[in-house]
Amino acid sequence: GSDGPGLTRTITIPARKMTFAVSLTRNTLSGSYLIQIAVSPPSPLIEGAPVIALKLSSDDVGVALAGTPSKLQEDVFQIALSNTQRDVANNIAVLQGHPWMDVWLTYGTGQRAVLRVQLGTDWQQAVTKTFAAWAQANANLGR
Repeated sequence: GSDGPGLTRTITIPARKMTFAVSLTRNTLSGSYLIQIAVSPPSPLIEGAPVIALKLSSDDVGVALAGTPSKLQEDVFQIALSNTQRDVANNIAVLQGHPWMDVWLTYGTGQRAVLRVQLGTDWQQAVTKTFAAWAQANANLGR
């Protein structure tokens, strides 16, 4: 499970009347991190969990995060990021260094859509500060 506050970025798509809230929190069960995506209003058309790729620019191919995606509810999806030392380091580097995100969605009809979001440098700075705070908290706990 999550151990409380992390980061959240809310993305609104007025033309579709949809909102996506993307959150990053610590996963206290695995010692890694969770990315959760909440869709509002719920869309029963989205099938399975989305795939996330972080990118250097909107035209970049992107780097997928190492983790396991799952659909928790009709409107909530989660990616439990891998807890191997190498994957944790790579995922942190990707999250800190890539200001663009693609969220690939698959609908029950087989059609796919991509939500392309510019997270921006403020997001990158917040991610860096958050990971530093979590590292300090782990050091204080002797982990």
